[in-house]
Amino acid sequence: MIELYIDGAANDLQKCAAAGVYVKKEDKTSLEKSIQLPEMTNHEAEFAALSLGVKLCADIASNQSILSIRTDSQIVCDAVDKRYVKNEQFRPYLQEALAVLDESFAMHFIKWIPSSKNGYADALAKKALNES
Repeated sequence: MIELYIDGAANDLQKCAAAGVYVKKEDKTSLEKSIQLPEMTNHEAEFAALSLGVKLCADIASNQSILSIRTDSQIVCDAVDKRYVKNEQFRPYLQEALAVLDESFAMHFIKWIPSSKNGYADALAKKALNES
């Protein structure tokens, strides 16, 4: 099983956004990314983190892999569970992520976790935000 922790961040004053992605595989290897994003809202950055993280996991997964996604964004969690999001800005990120999930993983699930349990992905997002 692969565990994916994601977080998005946005700074309205600096007009920038970022994503933090942390991946743990069964064999204890890990991968982390701090990714700068164009100007967008915090919620949009959360969806961008989902899409980027899922693609990153697909690159290191076998077709029989199970992916467990962890996020502190309830809106992202609900959107993946329902396979739908009302907001037009978020829809391309969700569709991209779902396509990769369906194509690359035998099974996947998403779980909402409190921000206190998502500190590493949050720190990665803030790192990229501060480098903007």
